[in-house]
Amino acid sequence: MITGAGAICALGPTPRAIWDAMAEGTSAFGPITRFDASAFATRIAAEVANADRPDPRFEAAYWGRLDARSRFAVRATLDAVRRAGLNLTPGNRAQVAVVLATERPADEAIAAGAARLGAGD
Repeated sequence: MITGAGAICALGPTPRAIWDAMAEGTSAFGPITRFDASAFATRIAAEVANADRPDPRFEAAYWGRLDARSRFAVRATLDAVRRAGLNLTPGNRAQVAVVLATERPADEAIAAGAARLGAGD
């Protein structure tokens, strides 16, 4: 049974915002801002706004270790839990499941993990 949903993409930070943007025919594409794209023929992308914004519910050190996709997953999950009206406790958290989908593997996280393994961490 689905009791709550969370989503984050370039169209918006919540399922409702995404749905409304799609219904209005809104384009999420704009100039690339996350890196210098001047060397590329294409300089537009569908970037998620405020992707690097810290989440006040987490310690800065923890949040800083997460790649962008992991941050999106955490935010979307917490949004789904909130929308479902769930109050997670140590006693009931084993009864809650999260189904997560992403557009592709987290390249940055894979590369960082491989580098740590190579360094003996």
